[in-house]
Amino acid sequence: MRRLTFGLTYFGAWTLVGVFFATQTYIGAWYSERPLTWSQAFFVALVVWYLRALLAPAIFWMARRFRIASGTWFKNTLIHAAGSIAFAVIEQMLFNFFITYIHPVPQRALSPIELHVNLLTYWALLGVAHFVGYYRRNRERELAASHLEAELASAKLDLLRAQLHPHFLFNTLNGISELMHEDVEQADAMLGHLSDMLRSSLEHAEKREVRLGDEIEFLRRYLEIQRMRFQDRLAFQISAPPDLLSCWVPYLILQPLVENAILHGIAPSPSPGHVVVSVFAQNGKLQIEVRDSGPGLPFNTMKEGLGLQNTRMRLLHSYGASSKLHLANGPEGGAHVTMELPLRFHDWEESLPLKAK
Repeated sequence: MRRLTFGLTYFGAWTLVGVFFATQTYIGAWYSERPLTWSQAFFVALVVWYLRALLAPAIFWMARRFRIASGTWFKNTLIHAAGSIAFAVIEQMLFNFFITYIHPVPQRALSPIELHVNLLTYWALLGVAHFVGYYRRNRERELAASHLEAELASAKLDLLRAQLHPHFLFNTLNGISELMHEDVEQADAMLGHLSDMLRSSLEHAEKREVRLGDEIEFLRRYLEIQRMRFQDRLAFQISAPPDLLSCWVPYLILQPLVENAILHGIAPSPSPGHVVVSVFAQNGKLQIEVRDSGPGLPFNTMKEGLGLQNTRMRLLHSYGASSKLHLANGPEGGAHVTMELPLRFHDWEESLPLKAK
């Protein structure tokens, strides 16, 4: 069907050109006192342009085979000059045959400049072929560059995510190791939570995005482990509206933020502390806030660790300027991390903005 469609389009385009020049041929013959009938004018014009259409594929082949480009332009220009003469002569010979033996037309009524038009037709088609070829090559380079960029971004995301698995796993195992000397039952419970986390991790190993509900469930298990480790020193709260639990977020995006809050906000202080995770929608964006009750970060040493740097890079490669990650001290103390990313409920389309909760 594609070939048939192309053939009909090709034939129709040349027919339109032939009909256009048929009227010119008729009017020109009438003014030059070499009159032609309408049937003769249409026959002459259509034969001319159908012959050119028949020979045009050879010109396109010549354009591909002898492309005029830097380094070969002089040689290939000479080849095309010879080719244009051959095209003009062959077309003229075929034309003379048709009007002599197929549908006789008075020779005196024919234009003497068809040979020159043949030459112009050759170079015009050559120019069109070069333009189309240049456009296709440029498009292919753009697509290749786009695919390469996408593959590079994908590889970077895989590397960033791969860095997180051993990072949180080693820290969690270290916490279990510390607890083994104090409370074996608690350490055993921590191993159970860790087993659930690893099972969830394996289930989502090939995914770059998961439902927010799955991500929060993973985070809750992680916080349960940390609460066993810190005992009465850690309390946590996770607040997320039910209608947002089905939206898509990057896999393992919350745990590094919470781990950072525990490491800098809870661990250094012997006093009890808390971590609050809040999720809400605002202006068509998903907003995630992680706050801790720790001492906050000195303004002159606000240096991001591996978790925050990793998260920032993942957001950049996944969403570009549509995402944000901001670290600051909260107005009432403690560190305050705000993350913003597109609010989507489907893989392939952005959701409509929700009313802020």
